[in-house]
Amino acid sequence: MGVRCCSGSSIISDKSSRISIAMNMKDLLIALVVLVMLCLLGPVVIGILSALVTVAPYLLAVVLILGVIAFFCK
Repeated sequence: MGVRCCSGSSIISDKSSRISIAMNMKDLLIALVVLVMLCLLGPVVIGILSALVTVAPYLLAVVLILGVIAFFCK
């Protein structure tokens, strides 16, 4: 009923694996923050792009009319 201790193994992992786990946790935290930012900002970006697509034909018409006026007023 005693504690067996093997020479090559330990319950507490070595320092390099602890650093690796800490780096993985940091990477996961960064990924989680990025995911939350995308979820929050995604609809805003989609709304802006949608508005631009809706207005784009009118802007193109205005630019063409101004170009025709500039061409004939030379």
